Amino acid sequence: MKLFAPRANYGASLFVIAAILGTASPLSAQTQQPKETGSGEEETDNSRLEEIIVVAQKRTERLQDVPISITALTADMIEKRGVRNLSDVSQMTPNFQLDGGKDSNENKVSLRGISSAAIITGQPETVGIYIDGVYNSGRILANLDLIDIERIEVLRGPQGTLFGRNTTAGAINITTHKAGNDFEGSLQAEYGNYDTLRLRGGVGGPIATDSLFAQVSGTYSRRSGYQRNTTLNIDTDANELGSGRFSLSYRKPDSPFAATLTGDYYEDNNAAQVASISPFTRKVTTDIAPIERNKSYGSTLTLTYDFDSAILTSISSFKRYDLKTQSDFDRSASGNGPLINLSAPPPVPGGPPPALGFGYQGSFENGIYTSKQYSQEIRLHSAPGGKLDWILSGFFYKEKLFVGSDLQFAFSIPTPLGPLPAPGFIQNNFDMDSVSYALFGQATWHMTDKLHLTGGGRVTRDEKDFVTSAIDPTTISPANPLGIGIPQFATPFAPRKNGFSGTRFTPMANLRFELNDDASIYASFATGYKEGTVNQTTVPAGARTEVLPETSNSYEVGVKSVLADRRLQINANVFYIDYKNLQVTLTNPLSGLPYVGNAGARSYGFEADMNAVVAPGVTLGWAVGFTDAKYRSFPACSFVTAGPAAGTPISCNGNQLANGADWTASANFRVIRPIGNGLSVSFGGDVNYRGRTYFDPENALESKRSPYALVNGDIGLLADGWSLSVFTRNLFDKDYIIQYNRAVPVFGQVQSPYYYAGAPRTVGVRLKVDF
Repeated sequence: MKLFAPRANYGASLFVIAAILGTASPLSAQTQQPKETGSGEEETDNSRLEEIIVVAQKRTERLQDVPISITALTADMIEKRGVRNLSDVSQMTPNFQLDGGKDSNENKVSLRGISSAAIITGQPETVGIYIDGVYNSGRILANLDLIDIERIEVLRGPQGTLFGRNTTAGAINITTHKAGNDFEGSLQAEYGNYDTLRLRGGVGGPIATDSLFAQVSGTYSRRSGYQRNTTLNIDTDANELGSGRFSLSYRKPDSPFAATLTGDYYEDNNAAQVASISPFTRKVTTDIAPIERNKSYGSTLTLTYDFDSAILTSISSFKRYDLKTQSDFDRSASGNGPLINLSAPPPVPGGPPPALGFGYQGSFENGIYTSKQYSQEIRLHSAPGGKLDWILSGFFYKEKLFVGSDLQFAFSIPTPLGPLPAPGFIQNNFDMDSVSYALFGQATWHMTDKLHLTGGGRVTRDEKDFVTSAIDPTTISPANPLGIGIPQFATPFAPRKNGFSGTRFTPMANLRFELNDDASIYASFATGYKEGTVNQTTVPAGARTEVLPETSNSYEVGVKSVLADRRLQINANVFYIDYKNLQVTLTNPLSGLPYVGNAGARSYGFEADMNAVVAPGVTLGWAVGFTDAKYRSFPACSFVTAGPAAGTPISCNGNQLANGADWTASANFRVIRPIGNGLSVSFGGDVNYRGRTYFDPENALESKRSPYALVNGDIGLLADGWSLSVFTRNLFDKDYIIQYNRAVPVFGQVQSPYYYAGAPRTVGVRLKVDF
C-alpha cells in the first residue's frame, strides 16, 4: 500500500542541498553525554560531540587517537538511526557497499572497490566480520539483526596484525553489550507497512554483585513481501526471523582473572526474491515458490588474566551456519514451459522447423550450504602506559564446508508416438576441509610524547583439501530404438580431489604525529594476503582451474582532528592499493556457473567526514568517499561464445572493478528540543548516495547501476525511560538494483539478463521502553 505521493526523483537533489547545509555523517549523529569542563562544572548533555571509544587495536582508545580509517557507531547512534543490520551500516560508511541477492550467500560486500570471490571456492571474505573478537565465516551474518550492540567499527585497509583471520580489505568489529552491577533492560516494538512487525528486548544485571553478571536479549520480526508472484498468488520475498544471545561473565574488581561465556542463535525463513527482467514491477510469474532457510548458532569462551605487566587473553569459539534454498531455475509460469531442442542447432527465423529432440518443461534448483568452524586465539599484550606498547597473537582456525546443488527437470521427449515424460537432474557437491595457522602482532614505540612508530607482521599458513562430485549432464546415449538421443543423467563424475597449501609473511608500518591533544596526522603501509584455491566448477577453455594467491600493498595518509572545544570533528585520508592476482568472481559464458579468475588491479581514492554540534541538541555533518578502482591486467575476463571468433578472450583491462561504487556519500541531521513536562521532541533525517556501479567485470551496459540516493527520516517524542517515533526509509520510493544476473546460455538458449530490486519505501512507528 502506498502511503505517500507518487515517486519523485528528489534523492540526488536533496543530497546536494543536504551536503551544502552540512548535514551529518554516520560518525556525526553522535549522542552527546555530559562532559566535564575545565572548571569542573558539567555542561548540558547535548553541547559537545561524544568522545567515542574503540577497541580496534585490541585496547581501549579514543577513536581520534587510532591511526586507521574507521567509521564507528555507538549504541545510541545505532538506535537513533534505526540501524538493523550491516546493510544499513554500509549506507552510512564511505566506500563500503553491501548488496543482497536471492539468498544470503549472494550478498556482495565491497570495501574500497574490492569485493569477495565466489562462495563456491571456500575463500575467506575480503571484509572480515568479527563479533566480540571472533571471526565469523560466510555472508549469512550480513543479514544478522543487530541487538544489544555496544559498538560497531568499520576498519578500512588490511588488518592482518590485529585480527585472527586475515582481512585483506578491512574488518567489521562488533562489540556486544555486557551486563554490569546495575539491573537494566529494554523492550522495543515496531510496526509498519508491508505488515511489518519487529520486537526486540534485552535484560541484564548482576547474579552476584561485583562478580557474576548475565545478559539475555532476543528479537523477532516478520513482514510480507515486496514482490508478488501472480501465478502462485503469494509474496515471493516475505521474511520472518528470530535471534537470541546470552552472556555470562565473571569479573571481580580485585581479581586478575575474568571469564565470559556467550551463546547465540539466529534463524530466518524467507521466500527469497525472484530475479526479474523487469524488477521494478515487483511481479513475477514462476510456478515454483522460492525458499530460503538460514540458521546459525555458536558459543564463545573468553578468558583473561592480568599479570600487571601484560594481559593474557584466550578466545575459543565454535560456529555453525546452515543455508537451504529452492528456486525456479527456468523462471517459467508453469511446468509446461518452453521446449528447448538440445539435439539440433537452434532454429533459424523463417527457416525449417527444428529436428526432433528433447527439452525441459520446468525445473527447480535446491541448494545447501553448511559450514562448521572452530577457532582459537591466544593473545598477549602489554599493560598500558609504557614506552612500548606491544601485542602478540597466535591463531588457529578450522572449517568444514559443504556446498551442494540439485537442479531437477521435468523433460518431455518428442517422439513419433507423442511426447514422453522423462525426469533428469544435475547434481554438484563440494566438500572442503580448511585449516589456517597464524602468528601475528605489532608494537608501538612512543618515540616522544607526540611521535609514535608502529611496526608489525603476520605469518600465515593455509591448508585446504577439496572433494568435488557431480552427475554428468552432458553424456548422450547411442541412438535408442526411436532414433532419438536421450540424456543420461545417471553418469557420475569420479570424485575429484585437489587442494592448496601456502605460507606468506605480510608486514605493516605506521607513523603517527600529534599536532596537539585533539589533532594528529598519520601515514601507514600494510600488506594483505588471501590464499589460493582451485575452481570446483567447470571453467571456459583457456581459463585457469587454479586460483593464485591474492596479495596487496596498501598506502594511506590521514588526518584526525577535533576543533572548537569538541564541537567540530574533521577526519580525512587518501589511499592507494596495488593488487596482484586479485581474485575476481566471473561467470562461465557457456554454463552460467561462477568461477574465480585472477587479475592485476589498483584502487585509489579518499574518505572524509565532518561532525558538528551547531547548537545544543543540534548535530550536523557529512561523509564522502571516492574510489577509482580499475583492472590493470585482465586480458581474459570472459570469452566469445559463438561465431568464427568463439573462444577468443575478452579483455577487461581498464574496466571498473565489479560491485563497488565510484562515489559514496551520506549526510544526516538530528535535532532534540525540550517541550516541557519532561518531554523532548526529536526529529532527524539522512540521505545516502551511491555512485556508478557495475555488477560484472566486463562493464556491460546491462550490468550498470546508475547513481541513486535514498532518503530516510523520523520524528518522535522522548522522555525519561521511553520514546515513541514515526519513521520512513526510502522516502521517495526510489527504484534501484542490488544485483544482476548476466545473460548466459541455458541448454543452448541465451536468456535475458535478470535483476534484483532494492527495498521500496517503508514507514512505521516505533515504541521503546527502558527500565
